[in-house]
Amino acid sequence: EVKKQLDGIHEEVEAMSRCCADMSQRLQSVKSHTSDLISQTSKLRGEASQLDLKLDVANAFNSRYLLSANELQSLRGSRAASGGVERGFFSSLQRVKEIHGDCKSLLRINHQNAGLEIMESMALHQEAAFEKLYRWAQSE
Repeated sequence: EVKKQLDGIHEEVEAMSRCCADMSQRLQSVKSHTSDLISQTSKLRGEASQLDLKLDVANAFNSRYLLSANELQSLRGSRAASGGVERGFFSSLQRVKEIHGDCKSLLRINHQNAGLEIMESMALHQEAAFEKLYRWAQSE
């Protein structure tokens, strides 16, 4: 009878041992997957940080070298049909001149294509604004 009880305890200990080994194996597998996820998360955070930096640089570039929607609107004006000049027309025209001047720095630092394209665009905006101003002056 004692032997049966010892055999029963032995079987339970072996079952517990197998269960512990199985859990240990599962924990190792989860640890491996978790490590991979942590590594991937770190990599993605680094990439997100780089993308945020690139976005900041692009926004800074746009604010320095492109006209805002309001500036374009004031140059084109909703009064274009009547030939009137919008409130911010002259400040927008000055901004076109500043952007055109800033493009010279792009030409000096090996960004000739961007500089030339922006200069051409600003020249077109400036020409259209001068034509609008000329028509307005003639009508007054």
